[in-house]
Amino acid sequence: MLWLYRFFNGYLLLEFSGEFSERILNLCAKNHITLWGLHCRKRKITGCISVGDFRRLRYIRRGKKIKVHILEKRGLPFFIKKYRKRTAFFAGIILFFLILNYLSGFIWTVRVSGNRNISDQEILKACQEIGVYEGMRKRGFDAKAEKERLLINSDSLAWSSMNIEGCVLTVNVTEIKNTKEKNDEVPTNLKAAGDGIIKKIDVKSGNCVVKVGDTVKKGDILVSGIIEGQTSTQFVHSSGAVIAKTEREITARADFNQTVCTKTGRESSKSVLSFFHIKIPLYLGKTSSMATTETEIHNAQLFGQRLPMSITAKKFYFTQKVKHTFSSEELEAQLSADINRQISDYGIDEYEVKDKKITQDDKGCEMTVIISAEENIAFQDILLFNSGN
Repeated sequence: MLWLYRFFNGYLLLEFSGEFSERILNLCAKNHITLWGLHCRKRKITGCISVGDFRRLRYIRRGKKIKVHILEKRGLPFFIKKYRKRTAFFAGIILFFLILNYLSGFIWTVRVSGNRNISDQEILKACQEIGVYEGMRKRGFDAKAEKERLLINSDSLAWSSMNIEGCVLTVNVTEIKNTKEKNDEVPTNLKAAGDGIIKKIDVKSGNCVVKVGDTVKKGDILVSGIIEGQTSTQFVHSSGAVIAKTEREITARADFNQTVCTKTGRESSKSVLSFFHIKIPLYLGKTSSMATTETEIHNAQLFGQRLPMSITAKKFYFTQKVKHTFSSEELEAQLSADINRQISDYGIDEYEVKDKKITQDDKGCEMTVIISAEENIAFQDILLFNSGN
């Protein structure tokens, strides 16, 4: 902190010259005058001295034939003297620190720590719902009360805490254990999600009531959650996989004349400045709803720290609705893509097409495909107990 003391009091960079300029060092040491940053070049010595010691220096060097030359005047007093007429400059500095002091009373950044399965955005959204957000005042903030409100509003958090360091609020959380682990204690059956012939059984828990080669229908029990012993009955959470060969009929239809959205080639960009919780549009006018958008968010940073300021840039690609007549070949390709999407929704990766039928009328085409595949048809169904009188 010595350098800060010297800066606020001001100091001089001097050059000592003469036939015996080095004698100044002994004279200063004898009279308790401090010199620092000394350098010797070509029989000249340069060094720094405080303003007070410089006044004493004139008396101790009398008759010693040592010349003293001031090279620089450094420190806050000389800086103020140099710019004392520039009132706007100093007013700007004072205003800057006043604004900085005012903004330090707000939360600039909200961080999330400790989450694994839950995204930061979900937790930040839950915080906003209870009134905790970037741009809120620090005064009156009750971390204990707010963390309890967060736990009450969130079913996926087991513990949380909120700590403020400077202008950064850190939300530490611990998630509730996977709900699957909790559901493992619930008695369930495994039932068939569709018709099929059993090809493979891999049961981890439960009482398997089917065997390979059996034909099952949709809704049949494959693995029971009730295990009966000689002296007791046990209810378990059935789990596992039952692979069956299935056949599915999938249908898709489309018309020759359709209204489709196409890009016009016209583009537009608009930006919004976000400061704390305030959004300032940097554009005029409105944009037609007939447009697709791409959004980019640029966050302001200072020394690697995110500031509560960002620019959201949206790029609009204008579209228009036009009527288009598809050919039979184009419509067939469209129907095939729809069929493939439906098969993917069933979770089927490999399959065999057993039959394919296309019917055409004046309005359009309909495609019906029968596929055969081996898939896991088992799904969990919770056991329901009737209370007897």
